[in-house]
Amino acid sequence: MKFLIEKTFAEKAASYLPGHDIEAFSTAEITREAFIAAVRDADVLGFRWQLPFPIDRAVLNVCEKLAYVHKSGAGLEHSDVIDLEALKDLGILFSNNSGINAEAVAEHAVMLTLMALRPASLQQMSAMRNGNWTADIAPEMPAPRTLKGKVVGIVGMGRIGTAIAERLKPMGVSRILGYRRGPLSPDAAAFAEPSGLDALLSQAEVVIFCLPITDDTRGLIDASKIRMMRPDATLVNVGRGAVFDEDALFNALSQKKLRAAGLDVLTDEPSHSSLMRLPNVVLTPHTAGTAVEVQEMQISASLEAMATFAAGRRPPRLVNGDLLYSPALRAAWMAVPRERGSAAWQSGRHAGMHS
Repeated sequence: MKFLIEKTFAEKAASYLPGHDIEAFSTAEITREAFIAAVRDADVLGFRWQLPFPIDRAVLNVCEKLAYVHKSGAGLEHSDVIDLEALKDLGILFSNNSGINAEAVAEHAVMLTLMALRPASLQQMSAMRNGNWTADIAPEMPAPRTLKGKVVGIVGMGRIGTAIAERLKPMGVSRILGYRRGPLSPDAAAFAEPSGLDALLSQAEVVIFCLPITDDTRGLIDASKIRMMRPDATLVNVGRGAVFDEDALFNALSQKKLRAAGLDVLTDEPSHSSLMRLPNVVLTPHTAGTAVEVQEMQISASLEAMATFAAGRRPPRLVNGDLLYSPALRAAWMAVPRERGSAAWQSGRHAGMHS
C-alpha cells in the first residue's frame, strides 16, 4: 500500500508500516496542487493538522485508490478541514484519535475551573510581573470563590467528563451531577449522579461542558438554557464553542447574570469574540488537549490505526463505521454482511473486524 502521511509521523512510520510505500508531506508548506498529485494514487492518508486548503469533494474525487483516512485529534466540526460526507459517499473509511487526550483535557478543565473561580488572580499575577505588589481586586472582577462545597454539573459524561469528575470528587465538592443522552457508564456513575440537562443547569454552581459538535449539540445552550443557570454560577467549556449561542453567553456574563466563565473553545477559531474582552472570563486558545505526553500518544495512536488497516483489520475509533456494511466501501476486504447474526458476520467478528 501507499501511505501519504504528515511528516511528524515519518520518523516512526517505518517501524509501524514495514514493506509499505511511505511518502511524507509538510502540512504548512504543501500546496493544493502538490497535495493532489501526491494523494491521487495513495491508499491511505494520515495527517495531524489542518491543511492550508480543505480536503474537499473536488480533491477526494481524484483519489481513486484512497480507501482510508486517519486524522490525529477528535474535532469534526470544521468542513474546511475535510469533507466527511464526501468520504462517506466515496466509500472511504475515516478515523480519528477521539479520547486519546481525555486526561489532559480533564486536567485543563480543572485548571480553568479554579481560574474562573478566582479570575482576579490573573490580574494580580500580571501586576506583580510589572513590579506591583497588590491584592486589590478591580470592581468589575468577581470576588474569589472556593470549589469546596460546590455543586458541580458536568454536561457530556463521556471519557473527558468522567475524567473531570474523577479529579473533582476528592477536592471537596458537595455533589457532582452528570448529564449524557444515554445512561451513565459504570465508570461515570462511580463519580457522578445522573441528571437531566435542565435540572443540572438550574442546580449547579459550577457547570463544565465537554460536548462534541453534532446536529443535536450545535447551539444547544441558547438564551433559554442560559437563563436556567444560577446567576452565581461559574461556567467552563472544554468541548466545542458552537455548543453555545455566543451572543447569549456574552450578554449573560456582561450583565452579571452569570458570575464567570473559563473557556478553552469559541465558535470561530482563531477568534475575535467579544467574550475575549470580558473581565470575568478567562480563556485559553483551544489548548486543553495539548501536552508533551499527549503529542507522543497522538503519533503512536495514529500509526497504530494505520497499521491496523494495513493488516486488513478494522481500525479503532472509526467515525463512519457504517461503511463496513455498504457496497460503496472501497476496502472491500473489510465488508461486513448486514445480517449481524449470519455465519459470515460471526466469522468476521472473531477475525477481529469488530474489535
